[in-house]
Amino acid sequence: MHLLSPHHIKLLKLVEQVAKAHTTAVFIVGGVIRDLYLGIPSNDFDFVVEGDAPQFAHACEPALGGKVKVFEKFRTAKLAGLTAISSLVEVDFASTRKETYSKPGALPAVSTAALQADLERRDFTINSIAVPLSALCRWAEQSQAGFDRLRPALVDPRNGLEDLERRIIRCLHEKSFIDDPTRIFRAMRYKVRIAGELEKDTRSYIVRALQGGCLDTVSETRKLAELKRIMAESLCADTLGELARLGVFSCWPFISEQAVPRLLEALRALQAADQRRLNPELLFEVFLRLVLCLTPISERAHFMQRLALSKQRRRSIENDLPSIQSGHNPEIQSEAGRIVADLLAR
Repeated sequence: MHLLSPHHIKLLKLVEQVAKAHTTAVFIVGGVIRDLYLGIPSNDFDFVVEGDAPQFAHACEPALGGKVKVFEKFRTAKLAGLTAISSLVEVDFASTRKETYSKPGALPAVSTAALQADLERRDFTINSIAVPLSALCRWAEQSQAGFDRLRPALVDPRNGLEDLERRIIRCLHEKSFIDDPTRIFRAMRYKVRIAGELEKDTRSYIVRALQGGCLDTVSETRKLAELKRIMAESLCADTLGELARLGVFSCWPFISEQAVPRLLEALRALQAADQRRLNPELLFEVFLRLVLCLTPISERAHFMQRLALSKQRRRSIENDLPSIQSGHNPEIQSEAGRIVADLLAR
């Protein structure tokens, strides 16, 4: 089975041509390598550039089409609206870099670094594996004949491939979840996705960070963004269940422990009944409304305020929940079905 489609191969070749023309070292890091090993088709292409990634992204514009958006603070760029490859929406470019955190939960300050340092600052060993773009292109041209042919080209300073083979989620240092608590959400996503386990020390670092209130240092916007990513997983309810067992939902006092099993039951029932039409965005909207269904009326305004929702968005959500306005405690699965039907009808 070919895991890289003709569109993916075209993308890789076009970027490789630009890299050769500009004598720039370009690597693929993380997601694609992980997915190729697991035998999963992937769109998770992150191009890592030893040099100026925004400048390289601009150099790719004529070949790929689209428009570059630069995030100078993080030395990254996004090329969106590709015209040369219609099936791909956008691609990301990042300079090899290192990160420092001014305080727990803060966004990192970045500075340029070599590839080795870049791999050392990542979240988990299974995402700290790189392959030169040229090597991946050669492998793709050779009919993608087995992952073993790609192994000699891998740059893997933390033995991430060994952890991937053993289905182990291992962070890179003990302060990982204090520096960036959103890694806790990602750890559970990967654990469920690869049917793996947390490495013993990694689990203890998560528990310690949570006991120290690490999630209180993260904005609601960033936490909600992680929930949206979870909704894109086929086993999103399982991932939420793992987070619940760790006590992650305690960072949202309006989601009671008693409510979580009912939420997960409703999500599983929805996915089983109507997975074809339940895209991640819709599922997230349903999740928000289900949480409100199970939130005491007296806490609802506080819930909306903490999520920093606009007044217009609040009104829209409230209008979807007549049962709350009447003080009725709904049967959650039927309420979920009604919400989905209303959203799909719009």
